[in-house]
Amino acid sequence: MTSSGLGSIGDTVWFDTDGDGLKDAGENGLGGATVTLDPGTPSNPADDTTTTTDANGNYLFDNLPAGVYTITVDLSTVTSGIPSGKTIADLIPTFDADGVGTANTSTVSLSLGETNLDQDFGYSVSSGGVNTGNDGGIESESLGDALTKLYVGRKKNSVPTVFVKSEANLYNKSKMKSAQPYQGKGQTMLDMFPTELVAGNVANITSPTDILDITTADEVLAVDFSLDGETKGVVLGIKTTDKVYNHTKASCDRLRGAEILNIQTVQVKGYNFLMQGIKQRNGVVEYAISFATAKNNNDTNYTIQTNWYVNNYTKFNDVYNFQVWSTKPADTQKLVADVLNNLQSFIPVKQTEIQKVPETYASKIYRDKAELVVMLRSTEEGNTAEVSMVELYSETANNIKHRTNSLSTEIQQSLRLDIADGYEYDGLVKVDNEVEDAFYHADGNWGLDFDKRYTEIKNYFVWNNFDREYKDDEYAINRDVEIKATSNYDYLTVYKSLLPGTISADYSEYNYVAFTATGSGLMELGLIKSSIQDWKAQYRVMVDFSEEEQTYYVPFEIFTSSASQNKMTAEDLTTLTFTFLPVEAQTNELDLKISDVRFAKTAVEGQIVNKIDKFENEFMAYPNPSQGNVNLLLFSETDTEATVTLSDITGKIIYSQKATLNAGKNELDFNFKVKTGVMLLNVTSPETNYGTTKILFR
Repeated sequence: MTSSGLGSIGDTVWFDTDGDGLKDAGENGLGGATVTLDPGTPSNPADDTTTTTDANGNYLFDNLPAGVYTITVDLSTVTSGIPSGKTIADLIPTFDADGVGTANTSTVSLSLGETNLDQDFGYSVSSGGVNTGNDGGIESESLGDALTKLYVGRKKNSVPTVFVKSEANLYNKSKMKSAQPYQGKGQTMLDMFPTELVAGNVANITSPTDILDITTADEVLAVDFSLDGETKGVVLGIKTTDKVYNHTKASCDRLRGAEILNIQTVQVKGYNFLMQGIKQRNGVVEYAISFATAKNNNDTNYTIQTNWYVNNYTKFNDVYNFQVWSTKPADTQKLVADVLNNLQSFIPVKQTEIQKVPETYASKIYRDKAELVVMLRSTEEGNTAEVSMVELYSETANNIKHRTNSLSTEIQQSLRLDIADGYEYDGLVKVDNEVEDAFYHADGNWGLDFDKRYTEIKNYFVWNNFDREYKDDEYAINRDVEIKATSNYDYLTVYKSLLPGTISADYSEYNYVAFTATGSGLMELGLIKSSIQDWKAQYRVMVDFSEEEQTYYVPFEIFTSSASQNKMTAEDLTTLTFTFLPVEAQTNELDLKISDVRFAKTAVEGQIVNKIDKFENEFMAYPNPSQGNVNLLLFSETDTEATVTLSDITGKIIYSQKATLNAGKNELDFNFKVKTGVMLLNVTSPETNYGTTKILFR
């Protein structure tokens, strides 16, 4: 406070390189911006005061009496601070003191003699495109195993795991409304959705319908709005009954490695919302708003709830949970406004909650060797925050551990927790005993894939190794697994998702898959790439497991694909698989232990696995007995065409078909519709008679 009773308002207009709304060291000021100060008389520009920012982006208005002032920034005059290759037109607001809902302006009440140097304005550039709505609505609770099973199931059936937009899924709201069946006098989810982001956009229906089987969602609709082939905005709507859907975008994205850069208050059509800047693993920054609109059966209005901690939301009979995100704050607000307009066209919309901005929240959660790192952001320093977590040690464990840590808040800080190779963490952040944030984190999980008709699991357990040594030149794949099973000449796969949500990552700096194991003969190792859709084309290698414990280093370079002669590249791996094939292992009993799994840069010379080029049984058919489905696994020395023949025991041919074989391993799938009994299956090429095997059909 000044002795004269006059105050001042200022500070910085800057280029927010990382988009987090904080002026970091090394971030440039925007010089030459025009800043206008209005003394509470918006209809009278004659009393406005104008200045320009200096080379550091700073500005100052002084000798000001007490009162309400509005600061407005005009970027059209900016002369410096914009990165090379970008223009003024590329800039989007990431921060101002009263929220970016009123872009380029901030209103402040100045006390007598007050010096207010907190009126900063941050700008960044929008990302090329945001993530699709098909990736939304999942993975903020203990769903890791279910989702990985979905992923592995999709991969095995060669179903795309990355949504493909096409004319078949174009979104045309008017046509869809005309075609939708009558659902009573109520409003449908489709009725609530925007028609477009901007004129000329291409819109696709990208609904993640998988979530209907693994969450509390009753109905889901997602629409991507694209320009020039890039997704610019997304609306995801999820209907639930008698409860709110607690998978918000912020909680889901944090599990997948995203960072919440900031949380700002915005007003849209007079309603209060919280908008987050979310930086994804690939560097894309999205601006997101999550909210719920709901009504009870006899209500004559919708009630809208927008606060951060959804577990405090009031329950209603019908709840419509919306997640909206785009490349620009203004576009996100436009889409939210469209939803509000559609709601209001049906019945009034009320908001009775008091807006609550989280004082402290987890901005990012990730593992660093044996530690869980919880990055925190706070609105104030010096408060006492409590971070509590419920910990589940492994995928098969049934015991949990509670841990609590207290700390004095800073604007940005990190809490590092020794978790060894623990699996799952459900956390709360409290300030003054009030819940400010909830987060969920889990490691990529171990799981099983098998056909219950042919395979029986006798024992399956995932163990912790709390004494494991973590090395700088290795990527640890956490926890150990053991399994005992009997398979009636079918298959059993043990898989490990490398990251939560089965997201892909680049492991090109490593050269080996290493592990210690005891086993039952030949096993097939697979490294699943997100870019390969055809399951048979994934890269695999056969490894002979000893009944005695041994350590194996399997070079990436010996993994091969039946669809390509190219060596495997490791820039998009998602999953590691160990597959037991009884026909090749020449035993029906699997007794497998795998420990200390990792990716390594270097190997112990005597423990490096060599590629197996010849197999005792070059032609394998499983399961056997079969209920009609038969998988053939065979190895060909050349590219050729073979004939597959199925005949009865009298020699009468029941089925015959040509099959293309590639040099190396080949997998062929058949679904025979034949009578019960013994049949003879033969595979022959011009170069090789692979032989004949008996198959019992039941």
